[in-house]
Amino acid sequence: MKKVILSQRIQYYEIEPFKDYCLVSDREDNIIHQDLDLKLDNIDFFYPEVAVTELVGDEEVVKTVRKILKSKFNIKLPNKNELKKKNTKYLYSDKPEGEMMRLDHWSDKNRTFYTTKERHLLKHFGRPLSSVGTEIRERSLTVDDETLSVRLYIHKKYRTVNSKFFKKTRRAIGFKINFRTGNIISYEGGERPKMRQNNFEHLETVIKSFFGYTNGCLINQFAEDNGEHHPLNKQARIIFDDQVFIKSLSHTLLSKFPHNKNIILNEERSIVKKVLSMTMETFVSMNKIGVPNDYEHLLKVLYPTKVFLKKNDNKLVASVLDRLGIKSKSTIKLLHQIPHINIGRLLLLAKYFGYQNLHKYIHNINKNFFILPSDRDETSFYGIDLYHQMQKKFEYDIKDSERKCLLKLLNEFLNELDNSNDDEKDKMPLNNVVRNQNVVRNQLATFNDHLNILIKIRNHIPDTEMRASTLKEFHNEHLEFSKLDRAIKKGYSIEYRFDNKLLKHVEEPIYFKDEFGELLQTYYPVILKIDSEYTEEGSHMHHCVASYADKERSIIVSLREGDQRAHERVTCEFNVADKSCIQSKYFCNATPPERFEFALEKLKHRIKIFKGSIKSISKEKIPLVINGVTIEAKEESLFENIFGDF
Repeated sequence: MKKVILSQRIQYYEIEPFKDYCLVSDREDNIIHQDLDLKLDNIDFFYPEVAVTELVGDEEVVKTVRKILKSKFNIKLPNKNELKKKNTKYLYSDKPEGEMMRLDHWSDKNRTFYTTKERHLLKHFGRPLSSVGTEIRERSLTVDDETLSVRLYIHKKYRTVNSKFFKKTRRAIGFKINFRTGNIISYEGGERPKMRQNNFEHLETVIKSFFGYTNGCLINQFAEDNGEHHPLNKQARIIFDDQVFIKSLSHTLLSKFPHNKNIILNEERSIVKKVLSMTMETFVSMNKIGVPNDYEHLLKVLYPTKVFLKKNDNKLVASVLDRLGIKSKSTIKLLHQIPHINIGRLLLLAKYFGYQNLHKYIHNINKNFFILPSDRDETSFYGIDLYHQMQKKFEYDIKDSERKCLLKLLNEFLNELDNSNDDEKDKMPLNNVVRNQNVVRNQLATFNDHLNILIKIRNHIPDTEMRASTLKEFHNEHLEFSKLDRAIKKGYSIEYRFDNKLLKHVEEPIYFKDEFGELLQTYYPVILKIDSEYTEEGSHMHHCVASYADKERSIIVSLREGDQRAHERVTCEFNVADKSCIQSKYFCNATPPERFEFALEKLKHRIKIFKGSIKSISKEKIPLVINGVTIEAKEESLFENIFGDF
């Protein structure tokens, strides 16, 4: 037998009355004609702004019309014979096509009247020129021998002007806890609500919506306080007392299962987080699930289902990893140490080192790899959808020696990132987080790109291997792989040849000195000569300069700081016709930093004063031959880069 533990309910009415007109046929002599004295018989009463603008052409008149019409309302009186449903309206028109009628509100300020008194509703219930509505909001806690139900019910009935009958809408939001089966069902919606079982991301959304309907204002008004001090809103806040509700809920749950009372007492947690935590802890207790101390995030985004829990002795961490296909002692230990681990990064490692072999490498990886800031664009997964994406597990077909190289590269990258953060942690912590997101995403994308290219090249050159074990070696190897991959795609390689005088003049190092003549920095201009260099520059700088390899109307100069293969660069495009600098871009097409200004100006001046053409002497397409087989050249694209930036 169901027992109502708590019920919080409010019922209120909204009434929107309009003034009566003497005769519908007298509508032509309306307030617009009387007040403005326009003396225009053919003005459209229902679209006066358009008519006045066309016939009078006076904006001030239009503004006045809008002001007069501010409190007016249009309804259409239908012809009874033309309607499928008869006797649904109070007033009809004799005209076959029906006719429009304009009504005036009783008040310009408060057009809708809200009340909890039924007598106010009865006065307008049968009045044709009043809109009336009623709304019931009720949230309740009910319990029986098997279930606890937390429910918010919203019922609306509304009848518009000139209508005889009401329209109804219903909405139910809440969740049910079944103490016998150990399942939690959350739901939200109207006639066919969206329902989920043991989906705690959906449950969180439902709880937010549940309290959102009762914590906010029932009615919003166009005033400074937004209706905050309206009597009905004050009454609703008293009725929907959250503290009373959460105490009743916690008492009911604690009577069934011994929860941690600190959840309720924790003032830092919002009511949504408190209810979600209590519900999740109830679920864990009911199903006797073994969980780490901080388990809520894992249970919410990666609930493994009871099938995998049963298979793994009801241990949450082991069940999640088992369903992901990476269960081992090493990964179980890792998830216990880092409850909020970036699962996407863990699965990326499985792609690198193999799902079955991940445990051999996991303990050798810098733990910061799993907790560094990330964004949703990175190679990571979120929520229950992860399991659907994991149905086809992909891993890179690489050798053990290549996996060891990749491990060294990852750790070197992480160590460098740690050191750079130590140097800058006292300066701009927020910027460091954003910087880390970009750096990590770009580096991982480069590793992925490198492996993808390696596998493609092996289709033509089977003995190709990844041998780079340092980031510097990796950079050079990636350049060579990209060069070969681009050549394979096209079937040839493009090579530009320049005048030796031009190369010597432009590529001479640029020395930046202080006022005392002491050398502060050296910059190296490098003219890109072959398409692989374009590819490397674009990959390194994260812009599309690679698409400029076939562009003969300009040349590309890479200005590099400190070394000819330096990481810090600015990519510059120069017009071969007038030697002007078309654009100069930093990473991701950003504006170059100030420290490059001197060298950029020096480079621009150097090219401008060169006596002779900066255009290449020749452009050659060199056929690609691999293992004695000439790669067939593919048809060139008819489109050039149509964008202004690289």
